Order: sequence, then structure tokens, then C-alpha cells
Amino acid sequence: MKRTVGLFTALILYVATLQPAAAQSNQDFLVANIDATVSPHEDFFQYANGAWLKRNPIPDDAATWGIWNLASEDIYSRLRRISEEAAAKKAPRGSVERLIGDFWFTGMDAATINKQGLAPLQPDMNRIDRIRSIRDLIDFVAILHKRRTLIDAWFDQPSALFSDRVEQDERNSNRRIYSLSQGGISIGPRIFSPTEPQTIKIRDAFREYLVKTFLRLQRDSVTARASADAVYDLEAQLAKAVYQGDGYQMIGLTELSRLAPMIDWKRYFQHIGITRIESVNMRKPKFYQALDLLLRTVPLETWKDYLRFWLVKLNAPFLDDATFGEFFAYDSAFTGRLHSRPRWKRVVWQEKNWLGQPMARLFVKEYFDAKVKARYQALGESIREAFRDRIVKLDWMSDSTKQNAEVKVTDH
Repeated sequence: MKRTVGLFTALILYVATLQPAAAQSNQDFLVANIDATVSPHEDFFQYANGAWLKRNPIPDDAATWGIWNLASEDIYSRLRRISEEAAAKKAPRGSVERLIGDFWFTGMDAATINKQGLAPLQPDMNRIDRIRSIRDLIDFVAILHKRRTLIDAWFDQPSALFSDRVEQDERNSNRRIYSLSQGGISIGPRIFSPTEPQTIKIRDAFREYLVKTFLRLQRDSVTARASADAVYDLEAQLAKAVYQGDGYQMIGLTELSRLAPMIDWKRYFQHIGITRIESVNMRKPKFYQALDLLLRTVPLETWKDYLRFWLVKLNAPFLDDATFGEFFAYDSAFTGRLHSRPRWKRVVWQEKNWLGQPMARLFVKEYFDAKVKARYQALGESIREAFRDRIVKLDWMSDSTKQNAEVKVTDH
């Protein structure tokens, strides 16, 4: 999170300087957004916001739309300009400008990316080909999970096979714990069985995406469909083990190994970079029991196909246009987007999530002069002072707790 907080703060401050068009005029912005053709008694939301919704239809490349999206569009344009200027500078190696410029140039080099196709994934495909056991399989899953921790943890991406993360202990906020949860499926668990038109649409899109992916892996149509069916059935079985509600159960490694013995947990932890761990928070024990059974019974080649598909899916947004197009067709069944975002927006999205601090430095340098900076420092301090005043006046908080709370306000 430290990688992105700098840019996030800068953007929040920038958005605060934007004023909606309605607010710039003398007209009350609440009145300006009212749809008087709708009765507030029947649909108050449409009554209060209908005029704004009519003026701001959802673009074809968006799933949702609101005032934040309007600000985001302007921010993206400014980040694009910063990136283009950095790429044109040819700044010294090691500088922020060089980092952003090289990233931008590489991400926008569509000709090279399209020429490469799936070639950037070949080293990992070779690793999957060499899998000979469940131990080898879990070793590769650990590689995917470690990459997600280092690169994609900020994104709301699913994890192959199962999910794990370090989080604040909900029963002791002074510590952070390692938790294991369910995962490993591409579509929601409930989508595999209901017969509503939307769930059927998503299932069909998933099946079609599976087939196209295995065709892209240079398989004939018969083999591709067989692999697609096997992976679909495997994910459907994983989905049956997914259940609602979050548990909390701290267990030791011995108990974890008894729960899911097919996974060499000590080896897995070593591969993801955990050298010392005594216990984990097991949130979904039934899922891991079902996963263990599947690891025993599903053919190894099906698991390898599962990993091949996930490798392509997780990396599709960063690969050639054809691979991304197939991913988008599948993803649009969920989001309702009619068109994908242009490449430059996808690259900016990657920059601000992966290179948050460097981007923030350039953004602040470009758009926040000393006067603006002083303004928001004063604003931040006034907010802190208001918090301090409220803490002092609380009648339900002890003096020692108030002192600790004031320290937190000062430190943050």
C-alpha cells in the first residue's frame, strides 16, 4: 500500500480543487440535478439525480459512472501528459523521469507487444510443462501468489487455487496475522448453477474464453475444447466448496497440515518468502478439505491446464491486443462494458498502481505549487485540530485513552 498512497493523496487533493459546473454558477447544484418528471414518492433517487444522470450517460468503456469518474478522466489526461513528457526527456538512468518514461514507452509499444503475443509467458509455460507432481504444482502456485503480493496486491484480483494475505488481526488490532481463505475460481460460485439469463450469459462467456485461450496455446479445436471442459468442471467443483461468511480460527502448522496434507505448507511458505511462521488464521477450513480431495483425485494434466489458463488470464491485460480482446469479451459479461479502455488509459492505470510514489512526485511537481501546498497543509492541520478538540470533550473515554488517541492524531 505504501507504493500507492502518495499518488492517492495527491489525487485526493487535486480532486478537492475541482468544482462541478453547477457549483460554479449561481444555481443550486441540488436543484440542477433534479428530474421533475419523476415523483420523489415513487423513486427519490431518480428524482434527486435524474437530471445529472441524463447529462452524464455511462460511457461504453465504463461499468459505472459518477462525479469521481469525471475527475478521474481529467487526472488520467494529466498523468498521460506527465508520462509522455518523461518518455521524451531521455532522463538519466535511475531518475524518476526515466522510470516513468521507460514504463510508458514499453507499455505503449503496441507493435512490439502484438508481435510478441504470448511469448513473454513462455518461461512460465515451460515451468508448467515440467510439473510432475502435486508438490511441483504447489511450487508454481507459490510463484503466482508471490508475484501477486509483490505486484498485484493492490488490485482486486482473484488468486489461483486459494487466497492468502497478511491482514490486521480483528481480535487484536495491535498485530497483523497471516490468513488463508478460499479462491481459485474465475466466476462467482453461484453463477455455476442458477438459470437466470445473466448467469447463463456469464457461464457461456467463461466457456468461450476457455476455448479461445487453449486455441491460442496452439491446440487443435478438439483438444482445446477438451481442455476447456476439464478446467471448467474443475472450477465448478472448487465453486461447490466455496461458502459464505468469514471464520476466524488460529491454527498451528501441524493442524494446517492435517487439514490439507496434500500441500507441503512449510515448502509453500518458504517459496512465498515466509521464513518463520507459527500459526495461521484459517478462515475457510471446509474449502481446504475439499481442495485437498481435488488435489488427490483430479488428473495432474487437468491441474496443469488450469494453471496455463490462469497464467494467460492474469496477464492478459498486459499482453497483445488479441489476447486482451478475448479477455475483455469475457470480462464484459460481468461489467457490461461495450468497449475496452484505450491502451494509454490501461498503461496509466498500471503506472499509478505500480509506481504510485514516483508518479506522485511528478504530479505534485507539475500541479502543486507552494501556494497550493500551503493551503492543503493548513487544511490538514485544521482537521487534526478538530479531532483533538473532539477527543478532549469526549466523556466516555478515559484520560489515558485520550492521550493515546491524541498521539495517533499527531502521528497521522
